[in-house]
Amino acid sequence: MFKKIMKKQIFLKTAVSILFLSICFNAYANIEEKAPFSVRIVLFKSQQLLAQKKYNESLDVLKKYRASDKGNKKTKQSSHFLIDFAMGNNYLVLGNYKRAVFCYELCVKKYDKYSPAWMNLAKCRYELNMYEKAGECFLKGYMNSEPKNPEALYYAGASFSSANKNKKAVFLFERLLKDHKDQVKLLWNEGLVQAYFACKLYKKALPYIKELAFNLTGKRQKRWQEILLYQYLSLSMEKEALKYAKYLTKKYPAEPKWWKGLGHVQLTNNRHDKALSALTVYSYLKSLLPAEKQLIGDLNYSESIPRESLEYYKSVFKEKKDINIIKKIVYCCQRMNNENEALKWIDCGLNIKKDGELLMMKGWVLYNKKEFQQAAAFFYQASKKLKYPGQAYLMQGFCLWYDEKIDSAIDVFKKAKKYKNQKKAAINALKTLNSKDYAPYITKGV
Repeated sequence: MFKKIMKKQIFLKTAVSILFLSICFNAYANIEEKAPFSVRIVLFKSQQLLAQKKYNESLDVLKKYRASDKGNKKTKQSSHFLIDFAMGNNYLVLGNYKRAVFCYELCVKKYDKYSPAWMNLAKCRYELNMYEKAGECFLKGYMNSEPKNPEALYYAGASFSSANKNKKAVFLFERLLKDHKDQVKLLWNEGLVQAYFACKLYKKALPYIKELAFNLTGKRQKRWQEILLYQYLSLSMEKEALKYAKYLTKKYPAEPKWWKGLGHVQLTNNRHDKALSALTVYSYLKSLLPAEKQLIGDLNYSESIPRESLEYYKSVFKEKKDINIIKKIVYCCQRMNNENEALKWIDCGLNIKKDGELLMMKGWVLYNKKEFQQAAAFFYQASKKLKYPGQAYLMQGFCLWYDEKIDSAIDVFKKAKKYKNQKKAAINALKTLNSKDYAPYITKGV
């Protein structure tokens, strides 16, 4: 039922993109007032062109100003940091992340407390799959923001998680919960759970999984409900798993997934009868895969309902020509005392493969029908196919004995007594055959 449950999340990229859009056009609105008049004029022109999606023209205005700016003689830096920031924004909108990174790096080099530049630099580095560096930039953006922006701290943790720096991600997520408890968004729990899982801190993840499972909606909720049920099982919380599975089937009775989940929980608790009931409901709601049919067939067989079991096995065999399924069909036929039907299925299996177990089965059916000569032949064939042929030798010996072929029976019993599990029965048979009653039939000594 349960697939691999934690994969790298695509929601981070979407969220980072939204964050960028809210920053790049308005980020320097407050600090712009302190910039030189010439810088403000250039930024205004650039913004106007940017709003019209004339990105290259906007870049030209900024480049021209930078080229003409002689800079500060004391710092030996040309142009204002907001010019670099604005150029980075244009490159970012154009998808030229490498050029954008260069511009943002110039910006923070000139003014390293400028949070928006760190945030947009983080965005670019994330797009370039530089997740660890992106996390560092998001963290810088958070540290330099006033008031502190909890989203920046969340994205820092998510970026470190993407870089497989999960201990650091956990530290940042836990700091987020501590410092911004009232501002944490429900979906942010997904990032925290992912980091906890990566660090194998499954119990610590459990309360956040619960929150997601109970408060989300739609497909996302169903996914977290499945994860929660799986976690209860994997943490050996059988009572909680059973209670939750029952709750899910009661609340969503038409959802096959939860009936199957309840069946697996009951199997874990060794309640085969309850598992069969749940999986039978599941079979009414959804077309079964061969493995599922086989499982329900096995449960019916274990609960002594061979007729139902037989139907499931036959259905499986139609889709999967497997001699192991034939063996199960034969067992069902025998429990229903239908030896003739059992023989038909054994022959069907032997046409696929001369399997030792099937040969033994045919020998047993013929033995029960008192057709000893034929039974002996199949036990002989089985002895050639089986890794441990002691039982085949023993049964062949009895068939030969009852067919009054005493010398041959003695030879086979001698072979059977070499095997631990058949040794006692074989020795007893040899003692009997060596008695006075059978002396006239023996031509050579035991």
